[in-house]
Amino acid sequence: MRVWLRWLREYVAGLPSPEEVARSLTMGGIEVEALVRPCGESRGVRVAQIASLNPHPSRSNLWVVDLEWGEGRSARVVSAATNLRVGMKVPYGPPGSSLADGSMLKVVDFGGIASEGMMLSDEELGLSGLQGERGILELPEDAPVGVDFLSWFGLDEPVLELSVTPNRGDCLSMVGVAREVYALCEGTSLSLPKLEDPPISEDGLGGLFEGCRVEDEGCSLYGLGYVDEVSIAPSPFWMRLRLTVGGARPVNNAVDVTNYATLLFGQPLHAFDADLLPAKEITVRSGVPGERITAINGRTYELDRSDLVISSGGVAVAIAGVM
Repeated sequence: MRVWLRWLREYVAGLPSPEEVARSLTMGGIEVEALVRPCGESRGVRVAQIASLNPHPSRSNLWVVDLEWGEGRSARVVSAATNLRVGMKVPYGPPGSSLADGSMLKVVDFGGIASEGMMLSDEELGLSGLQGERGILELPEDAPVGVDFLSWFGLDEPVLELSVTPNRGDCLSMVGVAREVYALCEGTSLSLPKLEDPPISEDGLGGLFEGCRVEDEGCSLYGLGYVDEVSIAPSPFWMRLRLTVGGARPVNNAVDVTNYATLLFGQPLHAFDADLLPAKEITVRSGVPGERITAINGRTYELDRSDLVISSGGVAVAIAGVM
């Protein structure tokens, strides 16, 4: 379990130092294996904005980019990225700053044009997968030009890597860890997110879906909801950042919101595309020996009776609570 202190502070006020939080958790039976920096050795990175964008005069695959990075400062960099546009806000590493792997940036000549540092991708910042596509990381429009990238987004605060024992499944969520930290650390206060039950129509799923059946005693409850008229798109930056730092891979808004809720509350969730399911029903059952499933990670797994699966039309479409 990865617990980002910046996120934890939303629920627990008055936190002591990261080292004291780690010590308190470990003494309370929740071992903290490590305190790690989300962006590794990244240092000195700033928020910049693209002021102009022009083709390189002698290198057809390169762009010459003029940046503004606060307090009247400007810089010229050379980039091969294809997702750039004027006005875009980006993480900028000036000469003397460093990447996640510790590499120090300097002025480099590209075909007679000096590149004063570089604009950075999510991978170069130690946040691989945050953007979901190759290129320079695009920052939110409200990120102030010139601020320190790490401090503005809370990435200067460490991540606690917890080793949670099987009897403490309540600490496999941000809310669970928040309760534990509040109980162990004096002088803190707790404020957890409040949930409201969603409205439920009197006719259930209204004929859009036939419903679900539970055929295995290993599952005491299965909740199913149907959401219509959803436009699939990238999730907002703040959610993708929390997922990435928390160890999950952002995919799209439909998938990300379920993973976010799982990280927050510890309740495994999954979103199915109703149009792609073999049938308009869900059945929770045991796996059949020799049955195979291709999971969302693209890998194929062979099932047996010890596996609890989610099926539709007799076809296994998910492994319950796993993927």
